Amino acid sequence: MATSNASIPTRPLPHPSSLGEAVRAVIDSNRADGYPPNRFVGVTQDGLAPNLLGVCSDLINSGETLEWLERALQDHPTLLTIEDFVCCYGSSWGFNAATVQAACDRAAYFNQLAGHTRYA
Repeated sequence: MATSNASIPTRPLPHPSSLGEAVRAVIDSNRADGYPPNRFVGVTQDGLAPNLLGVCSDLINSGETLEWLERALQDHPTLLTIEDFVCCYGSSWGFNAATVQAACDRAAYFNQLAGHTRYA
């Protein structure tokens, strides 16, 4: 159940020039918010994974990843996710339409869980 975090301001979504830059922005933002993104760092190899597009697609379409993020948002309602970026920029980075839609659906769900619009 979402709590009301209406007093938390919406943050501007950064404008990364590449998927790797977006992954590093997620990592940096998560750490700044006090959330250790250890699994994300490991699976994306800090944004340097040879098949970063496939890795991120798998994360976005994974139920296990959704479970991690649901728990993380309980304590970190400003958490930035790769879904936030893929929803906005995924088509230009080569993500298929289904994955971009899944990212948008998840980002909206994460806003609902956080009780406010996290990024715009």
